Amino acid sequence: MDDDPVSAETASVGFVGLGGMGQRMAVRLLDVPGGLTVFDPDLRAAAPLVERGATMASGVAHLAELSDLVCVRVPGDELTRQVVGELLAAAPAAVAVHSAVRPDTVAELAAEAEPHGVTVLDAALSGGPTAAEKGRLAILVGGSADGLELMRPVLARMSDLVVHCGAAGAGTRARLAHNLLHYVSLAAAGEASRLAEAGGIDPAVLGQLVRHSESVTGGPGSMMWRDTAEPMAEDDPWREVFGRLGAVGARDLHHAVELASLLGVDTPLAEVSLRELGPALGLGEPA
Repeated sequence: MDDDPVSAETASVGFVGLGGMGQRMAVRLLDVPGGLTVFDPDLRAAAPLVERGATMASGVAHLAELSDLVCVRVPGDELTRQVVGELLAAAPAAVAVHSAVRPDTVAELAAEAEPHGVTVLDAALSGGPTAAEKGRLAILVGGSADGLELMRPVLARMSDLVVHCGAAGAGTRARLAHNLLHYVSLAAAGEASRLAEAGGIDPAVLGQLVRHSESVTGGPGSMMWRDTAEPMAEDDPWREVFGRLGAVGARDLHHAVELASLLGVDTPLAEVSLRELGPALGLGEPA
């Protein structure tokens, strides 16, 4: 925006991309001390924010001229590259990319931005529209620590968990790893529902049980405390706990697969899990 040092507490903020998530995120920036400027090709998407005090930019380049720090939430790699390229001409201090893109995209944009004096962070999101509306997103950041500290007051308005994952691209890699767990779990939920139904159990009852149990146990994340995915040493303090979990899990998966076979239900995820549970827990080779 200009050559003066940027203060994270008073910086002007721009937000590009006001779809369902973007608009909910931008609302939480309306009271930033330096003011909020917004842009979306669909002017109707920006109107509610403008009515509440945001400045409407005429385009991405105009928004960059008015903003020290910029958040980008647009669909796809190609449009993200285009938007960041237009931002570089006015050289805001930092750009946080919230778009769902390939990990290499943000790393490449960060390298392109460096000669312009612009820090580009990938600030990947975990949490849906409800979390965005409540300011309870988790934001997984890849990029320089200094850039993160500059952008942190902005990110903190939209999130109650900001995690620095490493260099540019690391935030997106963390998002993909998290989403792998999430979506594989959804596929497993479908598999479990089919097994329950074939066994005469209402799948909605199974859902009630799952929600209750995970509210108590915390689900898979409650066991993700190790700082490596490598196999455990024999004297690892986690081995006893994970050993018990692996033994119980192997027993129950074996019985579930056996039941599925009797009922004629296809359970490929359960079969893979039976084989891979031990290695997943760090206990040894596949069964």
